Amino acid sequence: MSNSKIDELQSKLTEIQSNLASAIAAITKQEAKITRLQSEGYKLSQKAKTPGLSFDIKSSIEFEAETKDADIEKAQTDLKALRDKRAKISNAERVQIERISVTEKVSRYYSIAELYSIETDSDFDRFTHILKEHKHAAGISSLDDLEIALSITTASQYSQ
Repeated sequence: MSNSKIDELQSKLTEIQSNLASAIAAITKQEAKITRLQSEGYKLSQKAKTPGLSFDIKSSIEFEAETKDADIEKAQTDLKALRDKRAKISNAERVQIERISVTEKVSRYYSIAELYSIETDSDFDRFTHILKEHKHAAGISSLDDLEIALSITTASQYSQ
C-alpha cells in the first residue's frame, strides 16, 4: 500500500472540508438574511400601526409586510436545506477521516509484514500466532505493541 493512496484520500478530505466551510458560510449568510428580513417585517408592522395613515397607505404597508413574511418563510426553507447539506458534508468528512485511518493502519500492517518477511501462509500463521499470544499475554492495543511483540519473538528465535 503506497502513500499515494493516503495522499489521494487526504486530498479528498481537504476538498470535503472546503465544501463544509462553504456550506457553513452559506448558512451564516442565510441566517443574516433571515434576521434582516425579520427586522424589516417588524418595522413595517410598526409603521402600519401609525395613527392617521390613509387606508391605501396602510394596505400597501400591510401587503409589503406579508411579502416579507413570505420571503422569511422561503429563506427559512432554504436555511433548512443548507443545514441538511452541511450535515451530509459533515458525515462525508467523518467517513473520509475513518477511511484515512483504516488505510494508514492497513499500510502499517503491510509494512510490518514486509519487515518480518511475512509472505507465505506459514509466515502468516506464525504472525497470527504471535499476535494472539502477545495480545493475551501483553495486551496488544496498538500496532506499536504488535511491532514490539514481533521483534521480541524474532529476537528470541535468533537467540535459540
